[in-house]
Amino acid sequence: MQQSGSRALTGTVTGFVLKLARTSAGLSQEAYAELLGVSLDTVQGWESGRRPLPATRVAALVDVRHELMAADADADLAAALDPAMQADWLIGQTLEPSRRVHPLAEWVTTRRVHDLLVWALVGQRPGWFPRLPANGRRRGPVPDGPELGAAERHEVFARLRALAERADGRQESGLQLRRQAAYLAGFDPAPDTSALSPPSSRGIRTTTRSWEHHSAQIRS
Repeated sequence: MQQSGSRALTGTVTGFVLKLARTSAGLSQEAYAELLGVSLDTVQGWESGRRPLPATRVAALVDVRHELMAADADADLAAALDPAMQADWLIGQTLEPSRRVHPLAEWVTTRRVHDLLVWALVGQRPGWFPRLPANGRRRGPVPDGPELGAAERHEVFARLRALAERADGRQESGLQLRRQAAYLAGFDPAPDTSALSPPSSRGIRTTTRSWEHHSAQIRS
């Protein structure tokens, strides 16, 4: 976990998606680093989450996507980088509370952000996420999903529960925070969270306000 200013950033989900996109193009880490003009350590850091891609300058993010598409990477995997970065940012904001209002009180997660977040927390693969053919152009072992540490998963769920319990229900933002935090906390497989079991996913709303509204803050 790395920090930008006083805010935590994580790159676990983005790194997983980036690795799949790179391998779908048949690129080694060395070859991809050369295309981008960065060090091998940088690419390895992005893919491991050690060097969060969401903290990268905008021009570099454009290069990351451009070189993937130029190398004929799976288009759906490349497109999944945006919601993956949003999911990582939300995890980071939850792990490191600040004096700012939690983002779940300000915007409603899109379906894809929500699904990738749940995947990182409980290993539930989204149905829409691309599945590469077994005889595809992968090189080397690829994990089954984003590998968020057990301690981090536990902390995210604990803080989501705390957010839901402490939200000010007298305000619309407080009600939204309580609803979304409780919904996500309900995915916690721990036996003491049965009261927060998530309702049908059909109740999830979507918005176009999420990433664009906060992207400048993420890279500040």
